[in-house]
Amino acid sequence: MGHNTMKLANGPLYRNVQGLDFRVLMYLAQVTLDHDNARDGIPERTYFKGIDAIVEHIYDLQPGDPGYSNAYRRIQRSIANLVAANAIRRTQPAIRNRHARYEVCPLQSRLS
Repeated sequence: MGHNTMKLANGPLYRNVQGLDFRVLMYLAQVTLDHDNARDGIPERTYFKGIDAIVEHIYDLQPGDPGYSNAYRRIQRSIANLVAANAIRRTQPAIRNRHARYEVCPLQSRLS
């Protein structure tokens, strides 16, 4: 999984990311692929599982659980903060029952 991406996310380019935003960034980095997945055509460092998976991982909540909607909104805000901090970049919007896709650590690919 994303061990190399986790190293990038924990690097000097993203030191300003803290708190919940940092936890979300590290989860995104952990579950992304480090190398291109030719079978599915998913580029490296792409997160595609959706917000539900993040809420489940960080808060251990499922849809319908008490507190789920508040946790979901916190993760949405965190995603917006990470986009604003250039720690992730939306590569595909969420449309028609498809999750949005995000490139994790996009600054690194611009420097390479």
